Amino acid sequence: MALLRGVWLFFALGAPSLKKSLDIPIVTQLSCQQGTPGPEAEYTKWHRISIRFEDIKKARNMLLEDTGKEKRINAIRYFCKHTKKLSETKLYKLLFFLDFLHFKEVGRPVTDLEYFAWDYGPVPTKLFFEIKEKRAPKEILKCIVPERDLLSGEIRGQYFKSIKSPDLEVFSEREIRILKEVSDIFRDAKATEMTEITHLKNEPWHKTLEIKGEKAKIDFLLALDKDAKIDEDLARERLEFSTEMKKLFSSGE
Repeated sequence: MALLRGVWLFFALGAPSLKKSLDIPIVTQLSCQQGTPGPEAEYTKWHRISIRFEDIKKARNMLLEDTGKEKRINAIRYFCKHTKKLSETKLYKLLFFLDFLHFKEVGRPVTDLEYFAWDYGPVPTKLFFEIKEKRAPKEILKCIVPERDLLSGEIRGQYFKSIKSPDLEVFSEREIRILKEVSDIFRDAKATEMTEITHLKNEPWHKTLEIKGEKAKIDFLLALDKDAKIDEDLARERLEFSTEMKKLFSSGE
């Protein structure tokens, strides 16, 4: 357990099943002897996390499974169903707004994606290269429809369309609300219009480009402004935790 000492873990043990995602703030420290969160635990909806000890004496064998990928799949399906003209560029902007608006309220993104300041705005590079190299989950690849030139028949781009409806059970009520808000606002927007919005002065993409330069990672803390519902210290703590957990358990994805 030395590796995990001092690391704060969002979790819920003992529940026979988790129909909805759990949204659990940082409340308790993981230890070998600890079976459940302490009485100070405050439960709201976040990630469905499954924890299993195959050998209690060797806690490094703990298997942790979160729903980051599941939420990415179903967020894309949701945007397919509730927005128009869903090009790849527009999709990335929708995901960006979803994650940054959610972070602004609780200090964590929805999809676990990271965004970088590319020419046409924020891009979740992990998803971008997964799609480009056809390594994305099959559920996402099935949403991609080639866009062909009417005269030549050549593929000139791609857009997203899903026959299957999103599974909203993987989201918290807050996440569903923000999904709906983003979809309603940008339902008919073109990718170029959304790019202009992300490029506005003093917005996260613009600040990143000014300070760090092109292709730099956009810090989620840049989402915090006077309207944020979480203070910067707590947001920073949750962000650092999330980053550490990704390093520890990324091999499971």
